[in-house]
Amino acid sequence: MPDPAVTVVIPCYNHGRFVRQAVTSILDQTFRDVRVVVVDDGSTDPKTLEVMATLPGPRVTVLRQENKHVSAARNTGIRSSQSPVIVTLDADDSFEPDFLEKALPVLDADPTVGVVTCTVRNRAEREGTFTPSGGGIVDFLKHNGARASAMFRRACWEQVGGYDETMRRGYEDWDFWIRVVARGWRVHVLQEPLLNYRCARQSMVTGADAIRPDLVRVLAMAHLPLYREHVVEVLVDRECQILSLEKRLDQLRGSPAYRLGRCLTAPWQTLRGFWHRVMGGVSR
Repeated sequence: MPDPAVTVVIPCYNHGRFVRQAVTSILDQTFRDVRVVVVDDGSTDPKTLEVMATLPGPRVTVLRQENKHVSAARNTGIRSSQSPVIVTLDADDSFEPDFLEKALPVLDADPTVGVVTCTVRNRAEREGTFTPSGGGIVDFLKHNGARASAMFRRACWEQVGGYDETMRRGYEDWDFWIRVVARGWRVHVLQEPLLNYRCARQSMVTGADAIRPDLVRVLAMAHLPLYREHVVEVLVDRECQILSLEKRLDQLRGSPAYRLGRCLTAPWQTLRGFWHRVMGGVSR
C-alpha cells in the first residue's frame, strides 16, 4: 500500500492526557489522504502507556523507542514514512480540521515555500492568539518565525539531515527552521488560528525560555557563518524595528487616552511619592 500524501508525526513523552486529542484532530481533517505516526519517546507514565495501547488503527501507527528527546522522536517518525509532505504536531497541541486542506495548496502553488505555519491560538493558562512572522533566513536569524507544529516538504528534512538530536534543552525547532531557510526555502504563514497550542506553565517551551540566553548562544555558535554573512541585514532590520516601536510609543504618549490615563493616575503617583518620603524618614 503506497504512503499517503501527508504523514503527521506526533512525538509523545508522558502526555497521555492530551495525545488522543492531537491524534483525533488529524483523523478529523477534511483532507483525508493522511497517516498519523505517534512516537512514544520512552514514556513512563502508566496513563500514557495505557492510551498508547489503544491508539493504533488503520490510519494510526505507534512506534516506541527509549527516551531520546523530541528531535530524535520526530526523526524516527519521519523515517518511518516516504510521504512527500510531513507535519509535526506536539502531543499536547491540535490542529483545526481544515489545516491540511488550507496548507497543502500553498506548497503546490509556490515551489519556493518549504514550510507552512499558521496563527496560533493559545489554550490553558495563557489565552489569546499569536501569528509567527515566517519569511527567510534574515527573519529566522533574529527570531523563531514558525511553530514546532507545522507542515514542511520532506525534501527540506532530507536536505538538512533531519532535526539535530544533540539539542535536548529546547529550540531544536528553531535550529531546524534556520537550516531549512538557509537552503533557500521560505516559510509561509496562514493568517488564521489553525493550531491550538497548550501553553502549560511547566512545559518544555517555558523551560527553554528560562534559559533562553544560553540556548540563543548555542544557536548563534552553530550558525556562526550565517550570522557573519547576514550581520548587516540583521542589524539594520533590527534597528528599523526598534525605531518603529519607538515611533508607536511616541504616538501612544500623544494620544488622548494616554493623557487621560496620566491625569487619572497623577493623584495616586503623588500620594505614593509622599508615602515613600514619609516612610523613608521614619526608617531613618
